Amino acid sequence: MPQNLHDLLQQDEPSALPRIERALLSQDDLSADQEAVLSALVWQRCTGGAAGLLGCVLHQDCAKLIDNLPNQLARIGAADASIATKELRNAIPLDDGQIRGGVADWIDTQPDIVKKAHELDDGLHELDQTIWDFMKDPSTDIPDLEILTRTESLVSSVVGLFRSKQRRILSGW
Repeated sequence: MPQNLHDLLQQDEPSALPRIERALLSQDDLSADQEAVLSALVWQRCTGGAAGLLGCVLHQDCAKLIDNLPNQLARIGAADASIATKELRNAIPLDDGQIRGGVADWIDTQPDIVKKAHELDDGLHELDQTIWDFMKDPSTDIPDLEILTRTESLVSSVVGLFRSKQRRILSGW
């Protein structure tokens, strides 16, 4: 049985954030507040691994948001993450001439960028509570979305895998 976002927010369960990210990704039109939450959730997921802050430029789903990420993070109240992301973005030349082989390969040759990213990452903490508090704020424009339960989300993922495999078989892959 799906849950609604506002019910989850009342339960104060930030562990539901990955399910909320999937629900937002499935929406056609997002309000500015929804876009900010989605961007922050993507940033959180991409920077939560071993790469830390560098994850926001190494993971494609986060890197494609890089120009607007600092503004989106600031909108939800994550000022430190916003400033760090902006500083890292400004330290990396975004023209194709310098990073022709790819950002990951370019970063491997730039120890100063890696060092700067680690320094900027030191002051950052997980944004779970910041994102949660922003969504709970009554002045935000976050509609009451339907959120799949963990079980439904898992089943949906497995079904999606079989569908994509079936499509590849039918298309001759």
